[in-house]
Amino acid sequence: MNDKTSQSDGADSLKAIETLHHFYHDVESQAQANKFLISAQTSPEAWQFAWQLLHPTKPYEAQFFGASTLHAKVSKQWNELPSDHYGPLRDRLLASMFTYTTGPKVILTRLCIAMSSFIIQTITDFWPSAISDLMSAFQPQNIPNASPQQVANVLLELLTVLSEEFQTTHLAQARVGIVRNCLRQSLDLVMNLVQSVLSKTSAPADMCEMSLKCYSSWALLGPAVLEYKSLLLLAFDSVYRDEISQTALETLTNIANHPESSKHPTLILEMIEHITKFDDLLKKTSQEYDMDKLNSLYGLIINVGENHCHLLLDTVINKPLKKDMVLKFIGYILQCSSTPGQYPIDEICSEQAFGFWYTLQDAITSNKHFEQLLLIFHPVFQALLDAYLIKLRYPPENVYKQWKSDERESFRCYRQDIGDSIMYCYNILRTAALANLMAHLNIATTTASNNPSQWQYLEACLFAFKEVSESVDIKENQFIPVFMNHLRNIPLQHIRIISATMEAIGAFAEWINTHPDVLGCVIPLLLMGLQNADVAISATFALKDISRDCYSSMQPFAEQILHTCLEALKGIY
Repeated sequence: MNDKTSQSDGADSLKAIETLHHFYHDVESQAQANKFLISAQTSPEAWQFAWQLLHPTKPYEAQFFGASTLHAKVSKQWNELPSDHYGPLRDRLLASMFTYTTGPKVILTRLCIAMSSFIIQTITDFWPSAISDLMSAFQPQNIPNASPQQVANVLLELLTVLSEEFQTTHLAQARVGIVRNCLRQSLDLVMNLVQSVLSKTSAPADMCEMSLKCYSSWALLGPAVLEYKSLLLLAFDSVYRDEISQTALETLTNIANHPESSKHPTLILEMIEHITKFDDLLKKTSQEYDMDKLNSLYGLIINVGENHCHLLLDTVINKPLKKDMVLKFIGYILQCSSTPGQYPIDEICSEQAFGFWYTLQDAITSNKHFEQLLLIFHPVFQALLDAYLIKLRYPPENVYKQWKSDERESFRCYRQDIGDSIMYCYNILRTAALANLMAHLNIATTTASNNPSQWQYLEACLFAFKEVSESVDIKENQFIPVFMNHLRNIPLQHIRIISATMEAIGAFAEWINTHPDVLGCVIPLLLMGLQNADVAISATFALKDISRDCYSSMQPFAEQILHTCLEALKGIY
């Protein structure tokens, strides 16, 4: 580099430092500063002045911008760099990583990303031995200013972000597969490194955490990583280490979510076997009220269940010795749906399972062993229905009044999701679901009649009946007639009970059309609702549905309906 170029780069770096100061500390000139920095970063001179900004004596924000600039140049403007500059660039990147091995962490991470981009650009031709060379380079004796643990952590972070960078780098389609294959050739090296860390009981928690992240990241490169069963076992062992439990759970979830994991059913069944040993862990986590960890535990379980639902059913049918294991596994998901406490105030776990129950009922109803599976899963869906009749309930009124608007909206959406799941229960249980709901309704009606303040259970039952209405056959004549007659016994003492009653009637309009004899039970209730301003909307919609579907049977009630509507309108005007 000649003196003139050096002076120019020095001036550029000084201007960049000054502009960075404005960007971070002067709000008024921030937009103008940002425009200059983007322009500087994309200029050909950035290849040089980035190194000056990265010097350890420069301000922190300058170092960060320098490292970010190197990544931007390598990943987006690689074509600017002559091939005879590849070697010097690699060596300077490596030297900078050695310098920043002890931190600051954010600068080191940006350098790791820049080096990852460099590897992706050169591994197919200039630097095919990149990963093995880096493993040789990152040895404690080569970086005396850092501890062996710090050196190992940098290597693990570099390998982790390498896979992540590959996923986000825009490469020509023909080149993607070539680069992926080059990276995969080093899979043994990387997985052996990860295993060597996780298998040491004395390994520091931060090293184990980085190893797990590396394992998870490399799983994105292809299904070959799924063949390292010993690593899977070490990941499950890590779940029981409090310091790294969350990372281990995230890693296992990523493995279960792998697009090609279904091609490894034996591995998935091994995962399920290990998961079914979570009894004490789930109990302890729940007792300690560690919601983040509980969410992660259930998240892993539900992800395995959703992604491999057909495998669960095939195992139950074809591998009788593993049937209890699968049912215990699904029992955990039922446990998640039944999480004690009021959503979303006391718990936020139970919402995770909604997708699983849809997937399970869909897989059961489309399976050629449908009848056999119905018998096996009947108790599961009965228990789920019972659980949802609890989770549906509103909190006491004095508590609900204190909720924020977003909490109320979350609960409203949650109830609707439960409504969908109740319909899935009905698809499996059919008549048994109606029998169950009717038994609950009888108890809830008595409870509310004896103590009007205990209305929540009854409202939940009416809501559940409304939700199954679309699936109930219009010829059903065992339980729905009883339900319609029972509505006359409902203590209409609370606004939500009245509203739920109106909505349930309207939901069964199509069924009522084929059973017009129940109109004498329901029309008086709807007309009473019209006279109550707080529930008039629900009553109006229900009456509209009844009138539309049952118009041929409505004539005996026409005069009474018109009179009540006119009276209600007078009240409005």
